[in-house]
Amino acid sequence: MRNTVFRLVLIIVIMSGSSATGWGADKVIFQLKSDSPILSGFAKAGDKLAGHREGIERLRSNAEISQAGIINVLEALEARGEIESYRRFWIANVVMVAGPKEVIDRLAQRPDIVAVYDDLPISLVDPVETGEADILSEGHEVGLDIVGAPDVWRMGLDGSGSLVCNFDTGVDGDHPALEARYRGNNGADPAECWFDPYTNTQYPSDLHGHGSHTMGTMIGADISDTVGVAPGAQWIAAGVVDRGGGID
Repeated sequence: MRNTVFRLVLIIVIMSGSSATGWGADKVIFQLKSDSPILSGFAKAGDKLAGHREGIERLRSNAEISQAGIINVLEALEARGEIESYRRFWIANVVMVAGPKEVIDRLAQRPDIVAVYDDLPISLVDPVETGEADILSEGHEVGLDIVGAPDVWRMGLDGSGSLVCNFDTGVDGDHPALEARYRGNNGADPAECWFDPYTNTQYPSDLHGHGSHTMGTMIGADISDTVGVAPGAQWIAAGVVDRGGGID
């Protein structure tokens, strides 16, 4: 589970769009070692806001401590012109480094480095086949029964009071299964709910459809059908994947 969470965060956060072709190429991502419990900060019972705040503070503090050694080295290497650049990310405790393969290889041997990843461009993979899913008479999709979502709903847990987000191709903000729970339609500042760095649209849109699909899987529901695991939650989003202009 911990590795899965890390990889999801890594996909969301690291979008620098390298043209690297192997892990020894000129741009890689170093994952730093950490022995500090991080995710437990988000699980504080009864107070989501305080739990999230504590979790973020732990993430920032952990990155500051665990990255200190390699950042000192990278600053010196950059000053001498031995690497092109570096960039640190606290949310996933990783550092992106661009430089010659021999320097990357040497840095990878450091004891505070636990993994090295290609900094590859993000691209969508089309499904092998598509089709309409069967809808149950109870008004929700078959897959929700498979994951046990209705059992959780009966416990009073349907996502109400929570906020979800995806970084994908965008989201169709006018979709009948999504529009009502867009945070920007519920009193929040739209500028804090939707980010489009390519075409600067002010309202959520999706020219591909993938992001709308994944958001639907998370919270989608309308009068006749529930498709999302957490239909009570609200959503925000960013349209940053497969926009036709590359990912920088």
